[in-house]
Amino acid sequence: MRVCLSCSPTGLGLGTYLAPSASCSPGENGYPCFRADSLPVILLITDASFHNGPGCTEPYSGISPEPPMYDEAVSAFDAIHAMVIPLSLTAIISVIIGVYPDFFMNFARQLFP
Repeated sequence: MRVCLSCSPTGLGLGTYLAPSASCSPGENGYPCFRADSLPVILLITDASFHNGPGCTEPYSGISPEPPMYDEAVSAFDAIHAMVIPLSLTAIISVIIGVYPDFFMNFARQLFP
């Protein structure tokens, strides 16, 4: 899992890579300081594979402290009743090119000059 994704629901840092969240007001939690009465949502847009993903895919190595595993991240999001909405940029571009080639050529061509 991406380090920032795993730390979002807890506000915990990860060694020297990410400092713990220290600026939340009372009643807020997580790295972005989710309000207690809110529905926490993280929109994850990426074109990279996950480290420490489901089934321990692509494990991190040589990082200390060891980043959270997938199951730990899921548990942390469940604890605050949060949602993660994943969007794979590679998959989105493939669909746009295949289904809407004119849209891609007119609006997204600057991605691939």
